[in-house]
Amino acid sequence: MTNGRLTEWSIISSGEGGNKVATLFLATRKHEAIGDRVVLLNTARADFEKLKREFERRVDESTMENVRRLEDHFQVFSDTGAGNLWIAGEEALKKDFEGSELVRRKLDAMGIPASDAHCDIFTLGGGTGCGSMPYLIYKIKSENITKGRHIAVAIWPESDEGGQRHFNAICGFSRLISYNGQQNADLIILISNDKLAEMCDVKGRQDWDAYLKMNNIIADVLELMIAPGRTDADVTIDIPDYVTWPGTLKITHVIPCISRENDVDIIEIETALEDAKRNPLFPSDPETAMMVWAIFRVPKDRMDEFGHGSLKRTFDEWVVENTMCEVKYMAITYDESVKDEYDVLLLLGGCDIDIDDSYRKYKSFRRRLEKSGDMIEVPVGNEVIRKPITILDEIEITLNTYFNRLADAREEGGG
Repeated sequence: MTNGRLTEWSIISSGEGGNKVATLFLATRKHEAIGDRVVLLNTARADFEKLKREFERRVDESTMENVRRLEDHFQVFSDTGAGNLWIAGEEALKKDFEGSELVRRKLDAMGIPASDAHCDIFTLGGGTGCGSMPYLIYKIKSENITKGRHIAVAIWPESDEGGQRHFNAICGFSRLISYNGQQNADLIILISNDKLAEMCDVKGRQDWDAYLKMNNIIADVLELMIAPGRTDADVTIDIPDYVTWPGTLKITHVIPCISRENDVDIIEIETALEDAKRNPLFPSDPETAMMVWAIFRVPKDRMDEFGHGSLKRTFDEWVVENTMCEVKYMAITYDESVKDEYDVLLLLGGCDIDIDDSYRKYKSFRRRLEKSGDMIEVPVGNEVIRKPITILDEIEITLNTYFNRLADAREEGGG
């Protein structure tokens, strides 16, 4: 609850990957917390038209109207694509804000500024989303276009992707942490495409049905995260609980771990927690987490079987044995649509993550750029934007500072 009313969320997505997740919500998961407050941004209308056709092929008649209305939520902000380079995506959105302000008008039209919190969804490997979203978060926060908190849902490229995509990912992650010397996203939820594919058993597949399975897991994460502020939860986890302590402790990233469809009569809570721990959606070490949020979604008809007192004791014991957390939250929510299954979401804050291979690819790609000169030339529409290669120095300083601070905090906590 926020100021005595139910918390309202919105979704802002940019680029093809983020649009797929946001459209999944619009087409199949009409959620009261989000309503129609969804915006789909892209630099290429062709991507949007393809997405719309694919969903029209898959949804039933009851949700077809939602797909037909996708145009209401879509806004193109450039007459050319971003060419898989984040600088191009960022510059294209800058030009929009300096010119026609189509994006700002779309945000206003869809009621985004009034939301208490925003899920900003995009893939880190491409040019449009990775370029535009960190800049958009910075812009609309610094100019008070939105007043709600910004939860970035950042999807990491596959490990076998080319160097340019991991170059984009490193630059995007850094710019989410800090932009122009200021903290940018209030919280960053990191999700790896490799981990999603592994969980869905679709590794190596590059078709729409595989992506739908993967994106349904992201949708589950978002629904579980939103639920405690909207339902008759035993204990509420709401916007301040997601941002206050992370902001105080300078912890920006969290890793979701999820265990779904556990049989109420067979699977004990300890087993579900262990299953979630074994399923982090990003390469990481859960035991190094410094804070944890746990949301249990249970059948409404069997909610009494999940007593808060006993569940809290079980959760507290698990936290002590499995993490170094001193900050923890727990909530129980219910689902009216299921009868004998429950889900568990853990959000692990500040844990050690593995981006070493991506960083090596980033450094290799930077060296390739440096061989071409001391400026990065980026076509944006009919112009060529030139950026000094030294803009990447700040990217590296931000990341190194952030990870060094977390390492020091973990060492102090462990001591």
